[in-house]
Amino acid sequence: MNFLKKYEPLNPLFSSLGMFAALLGMLSACNLEKEITVELPPYESKMVVECYLVPNEPYRLALQRSTSYFSAPELPDVKNALVIIKHRGVSDTLRYQPVLDTLNLKAYNYVSDKRTPPHYGEDFELYIKDSTGQEVRAKTTMRRVVEFDSIRWKFREKDSTAYLVMYFFDKAEEENAYRLTINRNVPSGERKGDFEFPDDLFSGETVPVGTRYEYRANDTLVLTIYHLERIYWEFLESKEDARRSNFNPFAQGSQVATNIVDGFGIFTALSFDRETVIIK
Repeated sequence: MNFLKKYEPLNPLFSSLGMFAALLGMLSACNLEKEITVELPPYESKMVVECYLVPNEPYRLALQRSTSYFSAPELPDVKNALVIIKHRGVSDTLRYQPVLDTLNLKAYNYVSDKRTPPHYGEDFELYIKDSTGQEVRAKTTMRRVVEFDSIRWKFREKDSTAYLVMYFFDKAEEENAYRLTINRNVPSGERKGDFEFPDDLFSGETVPVGTRYEYRANDTLVLTIYHLERIYWEFLESKEDARRSNFNPFAQGSQVATNIVDGFGIFTALSFDRETVIIK
């Protein structure tokens, strides 16, 4: 009989596994949980502004206040603030009066009877001071109107649906961004298309923007092209990124772009061209 075999060294692999299992057993016997208190600095609430200057429409502005991440999911209304829009050296003071914009599905709480003059290429300035003495400022330039060059569509035979192609010209000497929207029947109707993009990939040329096959004969469509400041396009993109990150536990938090000095939000002028077509 061979009695020496039981004294042979173990296979190194099984030896390592055995030591690992023993180590796990020792760790499981320990309490590895420890409560850690993280001291967060006091949250500084700031004013949140949303204001769109639309040619020939009254000044309207939404003014709220930011809250911390752990507060209730709401933006408190700000009353008794001094809100001034200045243009060509003339200051207009907006009054507190909540209104609902049903066309664009937005709410405002500061308004004026003065209508935005269509002074393309000129600056508008914003100044706000709230009841605590906090101040914010912003400035925007009203971009020139960019018009549709042409709008075309084509049907396919298998289901009689059509796609659209919209053409416009981008000036080479400007840093531009655009938004094209398609609504059914009226400007406030069902949204059937929405495209936002900067002019990074084209400059000084005619730009085509196409859709999918989703329109039918006799559809009435309202097409709008907005000529945007670059900061407003960044605001739209970053706002959508922030919205998506809120619903993703693995996503990093995203900060929303702003042109409000010492605050958050956007102050911008919206120049646009609008056409209504009936698909035939």
